[in-house]
Amino acid sequence: MESAQKTYSIKELASMAGISVRILHHYDAIGLLIPDRRSGNRYRFYGHSHLLKLQQILFFRELDFSLEQIKTILEDPEFDVIQVLNEQKKLLADRQKRIARWICTIDQTIHYLQGEGSMQDKDFYAGFSEEKQAEYEKEIRAMYGDEPLNTSVRRWNSLSKERQKEMIAKGNQFHQRIADAMPLGYDNPEVVDLMRQYWENMQFFYDVSLDRFEQLGHMYNQDPAFRATYETVKPGLAEFMEQAVVHFVKLEKAKE
Repeated sequence: MESAQKTYSIKELASMAGISVRILHHYDAIGLLIPDRRSGNRYRFYGHSHLLKLQQILFFRELDFSLEQIKTILEDPEFDVIQVLNEQKKLLADRQKRIARWICTIDQTIHYLQGEGSMQDKDFYAGFSEEKQAEYEKEIRAMYGDEPLNTSVRRWNSLSKERQKEMIAKGNQFHQRIADAMPLGYDNPEVVDLMRQYWENMQFFYDVSLDRFEQLGHMYNQDPAFRATYETVKPGLAEFMEQAVVHFVKLEKAKE
């Protein structure tokens, strides 16, 4: 075990945890993870105890807890780190089972699209709980109102089953194209063009303004469910999507 007296700069801690410095700044601002001290030039320094606390925060975030919920849990006088770790282990094991089922669904869908098997309609959604889908729908309605979601559902249901399958496959291929372009940087013209295509394709489902597209860009990285989806395609894609969308919107607004 490394010395409990060792301290870490904000960049060192961010690098170890695989998160951005901006996130640690935010955690400090809301009182979730406050550094032990600041140097004369206001640089933040974290002690050994922060490593374990940040681990707890990140585990809870992976389990879809809000920052407010996490703060309440960690500040509870009855908080027992070993008990919480065991509870997190159980929750993660449950998620592991769901992910394994999703992977099977993906494999089955790939074989189906390649003409190597058959699927019943309900098989496309194996592994997805009705409760989780209802939660996603509630979040979207709260953010954008009823009309965008209702319009999207109507247009999707108007498509034939074959057309729906084609669009699912096209969407997966497009995400892979964006992932392949990550080494170019989010501000590369090729990536900007991909974001334009992405935005234009979304117009089929409902009217996506630039402001709404930027909101979605932030959700891709900051919402646990969206983030998990993009990270499955390629690690780092969620943050890249957020950066690319924000950059694209900035360029488009500059033209107005």
